[in-house]
Amino acid sequence: QYDFAKFHDEHFGGKRLRWPVRNDGTCKDGEFVVTPFERPDVDADDRDVLDAQLAQHAVPLPFIDEFLGSNGTVPLPGATLHARAPSFEATRHAQAMFLGLHHRRGGKLERYVLKFVHDDLLPNAHREVAASYLLTELGENEHAPKIGVMSLGPRKYVMRRFYRGRDARMLLDDYFTDDQPLPDVTTDALVRHYALRYVLLGDIDLDNPGNVIFVSPSSELTRKVLMHIDLEDIFPTDHAMRLFCGDDPLSTWRPGLPVPGSLDWRVDRSAMLGADRFFELLARGDNPLLALLRLKVARERGTDLAGAIEHMRTLAVPRHTVERALAKRAALESIARSFNLTKLDTLRRGQSFFQRTLDCWRAHVDNTDEPLTLQQIATAQYRHRTDVLNSAAVAAAAAAAAAAA
Repeated sequence: QYDFAKFHDEHFGGKRLRWPVRNDGTCKDGEFVVTPFERPDVDADDRDVLDAQLAQHAVPLPFIDEFLGSNGTVPLPGATLHARAPSFEATRHAQAMFLGLHHRRGGKLERYVLKFVHDDLLPNAHREVAASYLLTELGENEHAPKIGVMSLGPRKYVMRRFYRGRDARMLLDDYFTDDQPLPDVTTDALVRHYALRYVLLGDIDLDNPGNVIFVSPSSELTRKVLMHIDLEDIFPTDHAMRLFCGDDPLSTWRPGLPVPGSLDWRVDRSAMLGADRFFELLARGDNPLLALLRLKVARERGTDLAGAIEHMRTLAVPRHTVERALAKRAALESIARSFNLTKLDTLRRGQSFFQRTLDCWRAHVDNTDEPLTLQQIATAQYRHRTDVLNSAAVAAAAAAAAAAA
């Protein structure tokens, strides 16, 4: 099992995470109230966002039934749900989201996001919390949110700090203008974060621009610009994909097919489309890191989108990023075991997708001095461990395609 005490000693000087509320919802210091979470507009000013949040009707956390519903499943009128249907059972997205306002003694205000989850969705909550430990072990502590799974009586909810800033929707065509300043994140950092979140940890929801926040310079919570949020879809397993799809009739995924974001999926897409075409589709999509990367490359090189994508193919994954991930393999495996992120037998056999990805990275480092490139990791074009890529999931996908033909 993972040594959480050692983790806090190494990364936080022995300090534990502190939260403003108790399990009965009462506040430890001052007043803590909640109000339905309203996603800020893309171009909203920080001050305007705060003013709007403070103007909303709010209640102490123990009285959240006013918004959530007396049985914890059916919201009352006026509730704001991140959902496609008004019940916890209907879909994995049926999570009631709230903004927590902590008015501390002395006048300081702290903001939190609370996401209530049904028991069936607790694995999502655990993945979201595990991601913070994983990113910290990988050297990205200041890019990982302060987050935990909390209790309010029998209910469970994920709680994290609210970060001032704008999400990556600002980079999409509907909002972006050519004269708009870009977030101050280097191309090396963008490649590094893509390698860690979207390739090594995987993320089913890989084209959601709302899953990365570009933090305001006025934030007191981190010195870094880029903050990862909503990581409940890392470790893309069949079970995680079932939760992601819920009862969506438009989903074309079926058990046994490669799960989006996984190593097998990248291998399958490359085989089906060709690596060059697959990378182009990824680079033109809505992934928040690739969206910013293509804009930065285009501006820095004075080229169009096609030219930017051609250059992106050859961008190197920093070698220290790869080497740290390899050095931290045992810690990553321990976190995966402690949070039950994948089947224990799969983990013991070294067959989890992240273990196989690390096998590919290890073989590359051991066999060549050349860097891994963004296209290589995005399309799983690893030359030195092709045995790792010939998985049962890919074989099943090929068989399913042949049967359909």
